[in-house]
Amino acid sequence: MASKIIVCGGKFGIGISNSQAIKNVLLEFGIPHKEIYLEELSSNTYENLKFAKKIIDVHKIKSILLVTSSSHMLRSLLVSKRLSFANSGNRAPNDVIVYPAPVPCYEKKFRSVGARIRHLYDLLIEYGAIVYFKLEGLL
Repeated sequence: MASKIIVCGGKFGIGISNSQAIKNVLLEFGIPHKEIYLEELSSNTYENLKFAKKIIDVHKIKSILLVTSSSHMLRSLLVSKRLSFANSGNRAPNDVIVYPAPVPCYEKKFRSVGARIRHLYDLLIEYGAIVYFKLEGLL
């Protein structure tokens, strides 16, 4: 198990932030409160990693396990590279190592046409976001 968990995600609308909601689930699973850091300011992938990096730097964390959906992993890794994180094979002495841990996609198990169309839509949004991030200089 990880020694520390950084949960990212700002508040969208009324209620608690995405990261607080995830923290609540982690607490229910028995993860100690002191092991969980919240990043609640971000509104996109770039900000998730930018603000998480501040927590990583303050606590001198040397490696992270990046957990996100498999369809979102490419953009997350590209942003981490832009923010001077390193992959496990190519790094400078002070770099934070990123180990990708994508959550598996279950699109092959989608039986309905509607679910498959929704997954295709999500993938198109993800690749559109990569293009947008590139145009905005975030990659």
